[in-house]
Amino acid sequence: MLAVFDFLANHFASLTTTIRSSGEDVLPNIYCGVLPIILAPLYFFTKTISKKEKIATLGLLAVLYASFNLNWLNYIWHGFHFPNDLPYRQSFIYSFFLLLIAYKTFIRLREFKTVHIGVVGAVLLGFVVLFDEITSKNVTSTTILFTLILVVLYVIILTFFMDKRYQTASLAMLLLVCTASEAIMCDTATLNISVDKTPYVSDYDDFRDIKDNLDLIEGENTYRMELTDLRTRMDNSWYYYNGVSVFSSMAYERLANLEDDLGMMSNRINSFTYNPQTPVYNMMHSLKYIVNNSTVNVLDSSFYSPSVANDKFSAYKNNYYLPIAYLVNSETADWATGSYMDNWKLEYASDPFELQGDYFDRATGAGNPFRRLEISYVTYSNCSPFSEDLSASSFYFEKTTADVDGNTTFYLTAENDGNIYISFNVSGSSSGNVSITTPKGTWTHSADQPCILDLGSFKKNESAQITVPFEVNSGNVTMLAYTINEKTFKKGYDKLYENQMLIEEYEDRYIKGRFTAEEDALLYTSIPFDHGWSVYVDGEKVSELDIIKLGQALLAVKVKEGNHTIEFKYSVNGAKLGISITLFTLFAFALYFLMKRQIKAISTKYLPSFQKVDNSFTEEIYLPCVSEVKEPKQIIVKSASHKSTGYVPPVREIITPDSGMSVNKEVIIPTDET
Repeated sequence: MLAVFDFLANHFASLTTTIRSSGEDVLPNIYCGVLPIILAPLYFFTKTISKKEKIATLGLLAVLYASFNLNWLNYIWHGFHFPNDLPYRQSFIYSFFLLLIAYKTFIRLREFKTVHIGVVGAVLLGFVVLFDEITSKNVTSTTILFTLILVVLYVIILTFFMDKRYQTASLAMLLLVCTASEAIMCDTATLNISVDKTPYVSDYDDFRDIKDNLDLIEGENTYRMELTDLRTRMDNSWYYYNGVSVFSSMAYERLANLEDDLGMMSNRINSFTYNPQTPVYNMMHSLKYIVNNSTVNVLDSSFYSPSVANDKFSAYKNNYYLPIAYLVNSETADWATGSYMDNWKLEYASDPFELQGDYFDRATGAGNPFRRLEISYVTYSNCSPFSEDLSASSFYFEKTTADVDGNTTFYLTAENDGNIYISFNVSGSSSGNVSITTPKGTWTHSADQPCILDLGSFKKNESAQITVPFEVNSGNVTMLAYTINEKTFKKGYDKLYENQMLIEEYEDRYIKGRFTAEEDALLYTSIPFDHGWSVYVDGEKVSELDIIKLGQALLAVKVKEGNHTIEFKYSVNGAKLGISITLFTLFAFALYFLMKRQIKAISTKYLPSFQKVDNSFTEEIYLPCVSEVKEPKQIIVKSASHKSTGYVPPVREIITPDSGMSVNKEVIIPTDET
């Protein structure tokens, strides 16, 4: 629940912007200047704004405040989706509305007296001092100081506006300078503007050169690729390529969960980031090219072939690429769908290699291609030796001296030629880097971003050292190491390759292809499951019962034996209903305003507002002066009552201020009563 004091205090200057959705200071970002919070209270005391508008304004402010307190309203504002961080994203609407109220007050400023401005300023100063005493969330001494100064400054300027001795244009310029200075000093107080832009843009043209060359080979944007070292969570948006890395509030949480369990670096909510993965993962996700931009190249192995390169990037083709869809054994439908999936406690959550291997075995029947590689030995720095046997995967650690840096180094030795893959996890880690040393070189990876890492190819008896830092005094560290049985892997890959879908058309929302199934099977796709996808086999729409949510996150289709053409069509779920509601609402608004305008025109033309008093109709009409007459005259129109109906069409006597002449005009009212 958002406390009233915390909400009001977040209107003050020089506040820390709320980014995270967790913590004790999760507040809406509503600060839009100190001037609006001086003018907004005066809005409700203006004389020329109707009570109806003021009540509507107060109601809307109440709804917006409730939206910051009620979770279901917040959920609706976010498009029926809870955001991951950056909470209360509708707060800009509140800020805009507050500015609108302040503007309406400002243009009516001379309706007030100087004392009114002074009272509002004094009350606001009292609130600021009070908030300092009760130590409201997100309020610092800097916030209090800036807000106090700005309140005094704006009150003085507003009183100048009410004095006709001062030129309005000069005061407007002074006000502009003050508001701009406030924005510069207060809005940027907590922003980190020290990030250098150069690293993000310096190699853009080099990458586009690689991408353009690959497009000439494959066709533009008809394949997936990834980088070995992503600077951001969405390099594929910056460089404009089809990848697997995602950071989006619209990403499905279950997809992020699955990707994390498969060994991707993920927050398990709405993002997952690629690091050099296993050939099984690359095959599952239809990755055709991996582009090396790391200081150490781990792609020089039997799984990749060099393609195109320049000074900064080297593209490698995945030798075991599979398209976006291919046939797998029917039993794959049961992959990762047990009770552990329903409770989101994956059976293989601590071992992504086993989860990948289980998929491969079910899909191909060739067996699990991963082989566990035991840790050779461990060395310690400010850490007691592990009590567990080194054949375990998780170890309890305890520093020998608390609050002093400690670490342990795991040593791995290759039993045969081939790649080595690791996955680690450290409890309590929030900073520091895992250091990795192989015959290819040394590099680091963040300790609090666990994932599968490809260490590259090794010759028999070559070793790797992985040094893991410990941030807490005691806890658990997990270290998994695996190699690939290439014979098993190739056997399974060859079966999947023979059963791949041949793509005929490929667009963002439409895919068409053909395949041959020797028996009833499952068509696996690396397309994230979404109810907006419709699948057609040989022109007939596939029943929802035959569409599988594989691993609770990926789209798969049950298919029959034979030669088939298949189409995937995507439309936003609920789009037709949404468009219909929007069009109906626009029509209703247009009809309302048209009728309102027509009624106003009729009432103006036929229904003058006569007052009936003692069988006389009177109306006060004020005509503009066009000569020396300064004040318009009051016109009184009288007429006798009609004996049968009690009503006689009145005669309006108009006396113009200029000539003093009278003009008689009969006004016909089409009703029997006035």
